[in-house]
Amino acid sequence: MKNNNSDLYIYLARRDKSGVRIIAKLKGQEQLPIRISIQDLANFQLPIAWYNTISQILYDNRMLWEPFIQSVDTFDNFRNNMKTRGYSNIPLSSQPEFTISTIQTQHVNLSSLPRLTTMIRKN
Repeated sequence: MKNNNSDLYIYLARRDKSGVRIIAKLKGQEQLPIRISIQDLANFQLPIAWYNTISQILYDNRMLWEPFIQSVDTFDNFRNNMKTRGYSNIPLSSQPEFTISTIQTQHVNLSSLPRLTTMIRKN
């Protein structure tokens, strides 16, 4: 994990893996795909208007959709990652549903999220 300024996608993934909705695109350190909650979103230190809008979207869709956060280098990598995880109906564009109205994208603090470790297979 080298890049400290990756694109972070907050997205909703349907529980039956039949769809993905991109909610917001932010900047931050690299993060493996991890499920988040509205309480985790509060720890990201977002402006209050952004937090209220994003948390309302997550709350309204909590029955059929799971919220995730993931960092990727390019949107094609995001699409390929979602395909390998078994999801269908992945958006063709990286345009999120919630667009941030400022010129500079908010840098998010992910230090409160648990760190996932991955196993490395030895040859």
